[in-house]
Amino acid sequence: MIQPDYFIGPVRIHIYSLTMFLAVALGFFSVRKIAPRFGVKVSDAENLVLINFAVGFFGARVHHVISGWGYYSQNLTAIFQVWNGGLGIYGGVISAIIATIIYSRIKKINFFTLADLLAPAAILGLAIGRWGNYFNQEAYGVPTTLPWKIFIDPVNRVVGYENFQYFHPTFLYESLWAFLVFLILFKLVKSEKLLGSGFIFANYLIIYSFGRFFIEGLRADQTIVYGFAANQIVALVLIIVGAVILSLRRSAGNN
Repeated sequence: MIQPDYFIGPVRIHIYSLTMFLAVALGFFSVRKIAPRFGVKVSDAENLVLINFAVGFFGARVHHVISGWGYYSQNLTAIFQVWNGGLGIYGGVISAIIATIIYSRIKKINFFTLADLLAPAAILGLAIGRWGNYFNQEAYGVPTTLPWKIFIDPVNRVVGYENFQYFHPTFLYESLWAFLVFLILFKLVKSEKLLGSGFIFANYLIIYSFGRFFIEGLRADQTIVYGFAANQIVALVLIIVGAVILSLRRSAGNN
């Protein structure tokens, strides 16, 4: 994979890594800003973001390596070359949810309060972080002739598509969708009666996964399970989880 690098004096800058840093930094400061609205100490919110970043990054990498084990089993050292890209977003989401559950119990803070707090920052970070895929020429779609097609270098083309030049920029589709979801969630944050109810978090799972389901159908690098891309199945599961959360929280609110 071609990794675009820049140098500032003797310092080598990996563009993919820089994109990830910007995504995390923006998410970190946005959580700090809205934490008081949720009744959460800024220090607790900061610690949770950092924990989720570490755990989520690990989970996302594990997800990616497992899904691409055919390659990594023959190139074990590549597993640790994270600067070359390769993160399975759903692995990161699920890992972060588990970390948040544990943190909420340790700190004795309602899980849904923390989940609602993190959801807008998480989706905003994803909208930015997806641009790392552009620089690494990964996470693109099947061949297309549409005007917004992107050229992929031969060395970065998925097996089976070596003779095609232009592909769907699925990273862009997901970035735009994630930013739209962020705007929706940010609007929900303004509603005092929703804060900490789980409504914001549930909508994050449902709306993001709805768009992701269709985007995954265009991806060139897919593992197919029973006729669906593996991530499409995960998207459907998370939509159901989000719907169940909405139903349970509404029932609890009416009692």
